[in-house]
Amino acid sequence: IFSFSQSVLLVPSQYTSIQGAIDASIHGDTIIVSPGTYGSISLNGMNIYLTSLYFSTLDTNDISNTIIDGQNSGNVVRFDNGEDNTCTLNGFTVRNGNQTGSGAGGGIYINDASPSLSNLIIEDNQAEDGGGIGISSMIYNPSTGTVTSSIFRNLIIRNNISLDAGGGIWCHGPSQFELIESKIIGNEANSDGGGIWLNGNNTATIKNSLILGNYTNMGDGGGIWSVGSGVNLTIEESKITSN
Repeated sequence: IFSFSQSVLLVPSQYTSIQGAIDASIHGDTIIVSPGTYGSISLNGMNIYLTSLYFSTLDTNDISNTIIDGQNSGNVVRFDNGEDNTCTLNGFTVRNGNQTGSGAGGGIYINDASPSLSNLIIEDNQAEDGGGIGISSMIYNPSTGTVTSSIFRNLIIRNNISLDAGGGIWCHGPSQFELIESKIIGNEANSDGGGIWLNGNNTATIKNSLILGNYTNMGDGGGIWSVGSGVNLTIEESKITSN
């Protein structure tokens, strides 16, 4: 039994596009997307629960068959308007983003936001930095020096390419996130950090995850590359191999 506190918006029966449903939503709404292929989206500051049918069926086919496709033009999903960790993206395949001219986050771009990501396949994206996910910064309170943290759970980040750093995940900071029960596989960076690249004021915790078969062409850190004294990286019960 699922209970939603605000309105439930349905795609495509009520809105033909995911972006149309986002534009019609208010904070606390739920958007449920049926299987199909949809265009790129921006969350536009809305703290909503955006999900495929996977939330109720727990059928991974609903992840594979509910696709947000960037059509090789820009970021596929953008969180860059203060979305906090009550804004959730759940149960999609995110693919074919291309941010190679400049910028970061071919698949998912996060700037001044701290969204929650769960049950996603992020694949076949490319960018200058962060082929799969590019994090410029999360929500930062300068008066307290604290960052609103995010949880990334059960992600498959695979076959993404960065022309510079961070094939799978690129995180410049400030940021704070936990990567839990996830797989980062077969990503490529031209410079450093085939799987993950961390820099700046970052706190990252990797738990029960697999980092496998990622590589760099000319740099270091096939699996993970951490730069600078401000990075606080914790790895628990995870396997990093063949990078």
